[in-house]
Amino acid sequence: MRSLTSRLLLAVSLSFTTFLGLTGYALDQAFQQHTEDATAKRLENYVYTLVAIAEIDDDAIRVPANMLLEVDFHLPNSGLYARITGNDGRHRWQSGSLVDPDVPEISGLPPTRRLFTRVRGHDGREYFVFAFAFSWDTPPQEHVHTVNIIEAVDKHYLKQVREFRRSLFSWLGAVTLALLLVIGLAMRWSLQPLRRAAHEIKRIEQGQQDILRGDYPKELRGLTENINGLIQSSQARLERYRNSSADLAHSLKTPLALLQGLADSHGSSEELRRAVAEQIRQINQIVEYQLQRAATSGRNPLTQPVNVYRLIEKVVNSLNKVYASKGVKLQILASRQLLFHGDESDLLEVTGNLLDNAFKWCRQQVVIQARILRQGGGTRLQLVVEDDGPGIDPRLASRVIERGVRSDGHAGGSGIGLAVVNDIAQAYHGTLHIDQSPGLHGARFQLTLTQ
Repeated sequence: MRSLTSRLLLAVSLSFTTFLGLTGYALDQAFQQHTEDATAKRLENYVYTLVAIAEIDDDAIRVPANMLLEVDFHLPNSGLYARITGNDGRHRWQSGSLVDPDVPEISGLPPTRRLFTRVRGHDGREYFVFAFAFSWDTPPQEHVHTVNIIEAVDKHYLKQVREFRRSLFSWLGAVTLALLLVIGLAMRWSLQPLRRAAHEIKRIEQGQQDILRGDYPKELRGLTENINGLIQSSQARLERYRNSSADLAHSLKTPLALLQGLADSHGSSEELRRAVAEQIRQINQIVEYQLQRAATSGRNPLTQPVNVYRLIEKVVNSLNKVYASKGVKLQILASRQLLFHGDESDLLEVTGNLLDNAFKWCRQQVVIQARILRQGGGTRLQLVVEDDGPGIDPRLASRVIERGVRSDGHAGGSGIGLAVVNDIAQAYHGTLHIDQSPGLHGARFQLTLTQ
């Protein structure tokens, strides 16, 4: 079953049907018990009336017919019977309705004992029997008699139960249908935001809008924001691919034109070799920068969080092998549980470039600090890398993040590392700030990445 509405409706229907079924069963049992109690009370009243009007002597028990007001006691086989039995087992009196001698009765009860029960007769019918034993003293012995009021179960009780059940389950069925209708309408209204989101996503696929713009309930807001973040991340990445391709094509035109001019010139082979080497170096630099720029993932709320401390350790282990001769002393100031909600390759790129730059220029000490900043309801990862090297001239601080610019023209490298870091920072709506370290007096790089 693929429909969410159908699943919810089925689950609610089963739940309500089960609940109302159990409720109906409980009410039915309660009504039966109440009806039995009412029957017992009614039969008990008959007993007391019969005892009150009975005229008893040693020879016989007489009950004035005109004082026995219940008509059913006078109609043969009416279903309501009365009988008085002595302690010797003899029937001393019975009502005119009692024709069948096999109607069940109770005898032998001790004086003042009451008993109400439900028994089955020889004819297969069920009967309610209320028995009461009474006595009076007639010298030289005590006489004990038991009054039995017997009523067929199907006379009043079953009729009342059937009528109650018919009424009960008719109402429960009507209530169930009404509730299911209301719940169906409520679910349709409640699931409307999901249908609206699906409609908007379809419009996004068709190019009619760029993100989800509806005002969604708070339960769906996290989902829609993540979807918007994924869409914007994909759009930003596509835009970077397009820009990188265009920039690459444009940037290669000049060195290729120069190479073409050199090929057509008649200069010396040494001059030609140096010129070709320089242009090839520039082409490699351009291609490397544009590939790094295009590979930047940018913010993506659906990525797996990255453990920052472990990633720093991974980078440091590699750099310690490269710069083993310098014996760099590194201090990591970060929580071992610090997580970055972004692309691992992007974080590896910026951390690797910043630490590589610090290891390259430091005298002996490098400090890297990582922490989470909370601003305006959002969070940012801040990386601060400091070294005790010569630092960067403040006049060059804003230019070293440009492609191909190095603070020292004699140093190795392509000059694109900090430019890539800056591009990644912009992709994460962050910043890269360069100044002097107040503690180590070398360069300090402060990078922030929005999560």
